[in-house]
Amino acid sequence: MAFRLCQSLALAGFAAMGVAQTTATTTAATATGTQSVFDLLMPAYYGPTIQASVVSANPTVTTFFIPCPTDVEANLCSAGYNLIHGPSIVEVHITLEASGDLEKTAQDIACQLKAGEAQCTFTYAIGSLSTAGVSTLEQYTSFLEPVTITAGLEKLATKTNGVPRQTQNAVLAGVAVAAMGGVMFM
Repeated sequence: MAFRLCQSLALAGFAAMGVAQTTATTTAATATGTQSVFDLLMPAYYGPTIQASVVSANPTVTTFFIPCPTDVEANLCSAGYNLIHGPSIVEVHITLEASGDLEKTAQDIACQLKAGEAQCTFTYAIGSLSTAGVSTLEQYTSFLEPVTITAGLEKLATKTNGVPRQTQNAVLAGVAVAAMGGVMFM
């Protein structure tokens, strides 16, 4: 599936990002170590395999780094971005520098998560043109995308909100991806 960066304004696309308050994960041992799959809401969908690393985690917020996929042309992708979330907030800031015929593009999104809905403010700029707005996305958890965490899992294990709890849904998801089991991070 081809990369797509939000190049046109779609309120649902801007609002549809973040992390569910209870995020299902699947953990599997691999030849290169342990990886977990988190279901995250993403502001830009990169394709069938989205990877991230945990930059930092504490009891109130976790920061993930989402790199540009290796199969995407460099001029169509930023160097990556941080996805910041907690039980009630999500933020993302993306900048794509000008290259060739493409103008500099920037997105800033901040969402408050409440009882199944995300109330988001956003700004979007291409070159000298920009727009801003507010959007509410109901049932935002239906927009979750699987993201494989490839580094930094140890940062979650030592934090209050990072203590795993096994769930039946995560175990079933683990079977679907041939994993060993499942956990849920609260």
